Amino acid sequence: MDMGHEPDSAMNIRFDGKVAVVTGGAIGIGAATARKFCKLGASVAILDRDAEAALATVHALVNEGHTASFQMCDVAAESDVRRAFDEVMQRYGALNVLVSNAGIQRYGDVVGTSPEIWDETFNVHVKGCIHATKFAIQVPG
Repeated sequence: MDMGHEPDSAMNIRFDGKVAVVTGGAIGIGAATARKFCKLGASVAILDRDAEAALATVHALVNEGHTASFQMCDVAAESDVRRAFDEVMQRYGALNVLVSNAGIQRYGDVVGTSPEIWDETFNVHVKGCIHATKFAIQVPG
């Protein structure tokens, strides 16, 4: 599949005037997702706990003429997510799309992985999605 290929006209979807939140949007798939939403016309809020990488991504998007912002957020912490979504609401006044992309990679096996690592992974991957969804559905679209 050619990832650089734009879809046929029947598949062109625009997000002009829409607001998208991308958790874990600082690097990798999250940053690529944020960039794609910007190219499709959306304003994008990146929620991430890596401020340096997130700000670099936001600056690149803004320098390309897009509307993007960064909200510091550890999705495993409900209070962080609540505050970040409050900031998104204050800045944009709406939310139309949520991409719960935040994730971490820890290497190990079932026997050797500590309970703390399992808890950390569960908190980011599962609770992070729950927290983001909880606050996203409370923001007007």
